[in-house]
Amino acid sequence: MKFQRFPLASYEIEDFVTKRFSSKRSLAAGKRVIEKQKEKLGLFYDELAEFKSAEERRDKLIKKYIKIYRDWRKKEADFWRYARRKYFALSKEEREKVKFVYEKSSTPNKPERLADFIHYLKTEPEEFERYYKTLKELYEKGIC
Repeated sequence: MKFQRFPLASYEIEDFVTKRFSSKRSLAAGKRVIEKQKEKLGLFYDELAEFKSAEERRDKLIKKYIKIYRDWRKKEADFWRYARRKYFALSKEEREKVKFVYEKSSTPNKPERLADFIHYLKTEPEEFERYYKTLKELYEKGIC
């Protein structure tokens, strides 16, 4: 089966995010945000300010985006595990049909699509069989 690789490995994301938020433009934008907060909060800036400096803001944003990426990556990996568990619970001929439809259809190779095809096979077997036969015919003719 085809699997779509993540754009960045977990160890690469730290370098990417750090570079992105450490540029001169990003630090200047952070300083502008701090200045706007100072104007907005006035005398209460020291007590209510979310960030005290542009560097502190940058560090918190880096941590935030690394956490978001890792959570997203974990969720995607969990979905792959779920879809593969459902896939291997099928009989051999059902697995071959689902694999053919998954690999030959024009939909992206994502775990959601694999789970959708399995669900489609279980809930509407006649429709899935018709879709499988049509796709197989088109593939044999060289159309898709």
